[in-house]
Amino acid sequence: MYTWARGWPFAHVVELGVRSGVSTSAFLAALEVDRKGHLWSFDTADADVPEAFRESEYWTFTQADALGEKALDVAPREIEVLFIDLDPHSFEQTLTALTLWVPRLVPGGAALLHDTEWPEVNYVRPGSAESEVGRALDVYCGMKDLEWRNVSGCNGLGILRIR
Repeated sequence: MYTWARGWPFAHVVELGVRSGVSTSAFLAALEVDRKGHLWSFDTADADVPEAFRESEYWTFTQADALGEKALDVAPREIEVLFIDLDPHSFEQTLTALTLWVPRLVPGGAALLHDTEWPEVNYVRPGSAESEVGRALDVYCGMKDLEWRNVSGCNGLGILRIR
């Protein structure tokens, strides 16, 4: 996530789902190193993050449904990086998030989706097509003639690049 937020003339990063701020910390670190860009984060629950995050000039947190009008109104119309990590990681919710947010990605931008794989069960790692997030990516990409790739580990990370 850190790498994805670096190198843009001005990175517009949108994060759907914050919880404890692990992804938030990576994005903020990148924006603060480059000193250009901004992170807009949305979650229905208040973010459980250090106070320094809230004081950062590079971060705007809005407690709101990431799929609702308030989030769509607050976020920029064009974004370079989109991170989706919404609970409960359902097919319908993920497909809705992709439909609402991916059209805002600029050429060269990327959507990153967490939980494309389920945790190992009996030492067997299910494939991305068996997770709700992976299935939603498959359907969305099929409708839009796009491709995504999966990075294994830590429940998987889907990467959808806009060309």
